[in-house]
Amino acid sequence: MKKQIMLILLAMSLLSSCGQTGNIFKQIIGQDPDPPEGYNPMFVSKVERIKSDSFDSTQMVISRIDPYKENKVRLYVHLIEDGNTFLSGAADGNNKKIWCQLIDSVNGEEHIVKDFKIRESSKEDRKPQAIAMVMDHSGSMGDNRAKEVQSAVSNFLDISKKKDDEIALVKYDDSVGVECNLTRDLSELKSKFKTNGLGSFGKQTATLDGIVAGINQVSNAKSGLDRIVMVFTDGQDNKSHYKKDQVISLARKNNVMICAIDYGVAISEQFLENIAQATNGTYNHIYKAKEFNLVFRDIYLRLEKYYEIEFEPEEFGHHKVTLKLCPPKKESISSSMEFDNRPYEGLTTILNVNFDTNKDILKKDSYKEIEKMYSMMKKNPSMSIELRGHTDSKGSKEKNLKLSQDRADAVKEALVKKGIDDSRIKSVGYGDTVPIDSNDTEEGRSKNRRTEFLVLTK
Repeated sequence: MKKQIMLILLAMSLLSSCGQTGNIFKQIIGQDPDPPEGYNPMFVSKVERIKSDSFDSTQMVISRIDPYKENKVRLYVHLIEDGNTFLSGAADGNNKKIWCQLIDSVNGEEHIVKDFKIRESSKEDRKPQAIAMVMDHSGSMGDNRAKEVQSAVSNFLDISKKKDDEIALVKYDDSVGVECNLTRDLSELKSKFKTNGLGSFGKQTATLDGIVAGINQVSNAKSGLDRIVMVFTDGQDNKSHYKKDQVISLARKNNVMICAIDYGVAISEQFLENIAQATNGTYNHIYKAKEFNLVFRDIYLRLEKYYEIEFEPEEFGHHKVTLKLCPPKKESISSSMEFDNRPYEGLTTILNVNFDTNKDILKKDSYKEIEKMYSMMKKNPSMSIELRGHTDSKGSKEKNLKLSQDRADAVKEALVKKGIDDSRIKSVGYGDTVPIDSNDTEEGRSKNRRTEFLVLTK
């Protein structure tokens, strides 16, 4: 009781000047806070085939963006009918025509993207997933809400988990406890998961430390699994040892997607949202404890069923992308989202530059990419990079090593000629020693013949 009184007094002192004391008070004593006006969340729970009379109550949502794969941008889009149904089949045949416009605004300049690809995810896209469920058990959650979350996680394990998925269960307040290490064994998960409310938890909040524990869990997953941390909080981080930038860097290094959920009104605005966006994850903000059951299922389904819109951006920088849908005899639907595709330190990115077979002279169609690189390095004068040349395995090792070095040098020379200081660019040829696909097929060999750049310093 003493702990709860202290939390109530703390809540009343926080945000009192912002007119939210009553809402905070509700949240602290275990009631759902009042959602903002117009709050109408969408939680995908089922999939249906698109029909001719669809779009009467359809919303389009850009759920997440990956701006870093092969120097392309990928939008992950959902068409949601009646707030809970993913509409499948909108990328088939004539249905593709409804995707009518894509606008990419970057650094204040608007570009209409004429060449973008659309496809719907398939069963083959769905890899087994390694998921860490990172659960806020700070004192402000209270026993009742903690039990509500625990019930939602139990339902998620029973209903949603696929056989080959691996799950870890992590709880945190101002310290972190791993209740079950990463495993695909459902009986082990259920037996180790404590559904006793706050239990031994109930102190302050170390959300970032909880996320790091989740990252460490899924980083131990076998190769080939998608790595995901699902994290939620009902408050503000006040006890973590880690900083936000450190967490983002660790997630990126280990290829971990952070899907974040804020609950209530006491949260730090955009704190978790920024982490989710920086790691190609999703973000939700809910206001009702019973919605945890819906949001866990929603995140899981959206990672499995989606439309992928791919395009090549004009340049590096801060973007706002707007996607427009034009259904027949219906009003158009649009959705927008912002992203930044400037490469971060440690990222390796493929350059879309081309050479004739066994040559090291850049083809004319490569100079658009050179211009993008030049513009990025000019706007970021402290950035230094390593240009990396690669070949397939045809030919001798010595010949491949020289060719890859000459090609990396050719790209460097083109950038230096435009005005980038020689000291900011290192060029290295790796020959055929670092393949990214099989050299037994032409498709694989074409992927292995590539030029990349690694950001050494930002």
